[in-house]
Amino acid sequence: MTIINELLLSAKYELKDIAGDDFSIYVLMDQYNKGNKLLRKTILDHIPMQLAEEITGTVNASESITMPKKPIKLIDVRLNNVQINKTSLNNIYDKTNTGQPLAYYLLNTSTVKLYPIPDKTYSYEITYIPESVTMLESDDSGYQTDVEQLLIRYVVATLTGQGFDL
Repeated sequence: MTIINELLLSAKYELKDIAGDDFSIYVLMDQYNKGNKLLRKTILDHIPMQLAEEITGTVNASESITMPKKPIKLIDVRLNNVQINKTSLNNIYDKTNTGQPLAYYLLNTSTVKLYPIPDKTYSYEITYIPESVTMLESDDSGYQTDVEQLLIRYVVATLTGQGFDL
């Protein structure tokens, strides 16, 4: 994994050789982020677990869980190492019931609500796919070298008008 700025320098040198143009870091970063979104969509369609992250912690009685990043998909939710099922708010007749939670639902964009409402402290483990965020040049790419090279090719191909498909 490499800092994005280093990847963009490679693209900048390659663009100078091919097109003779000197593109700004802002233009390169914009193309990088477009390529990253396209790549994430492709990965999400074919091997979504490559994008998955996991959080762990404890939830106290009467509380819900706030996700650190906005999830686009919750893959697995466990309380005290036991998987609980996803439900819909429409399936819950009495939202005031307390006890050992058997199900969860997502409220707004980042709150995991448990049902019944927890009656005591439980440990949790959530596997999810976070929403894509705009990367900064100081960020780590998060990808292996082969994928980083693919993103460099995307930047160069799109800025030289060569077109690009994953």
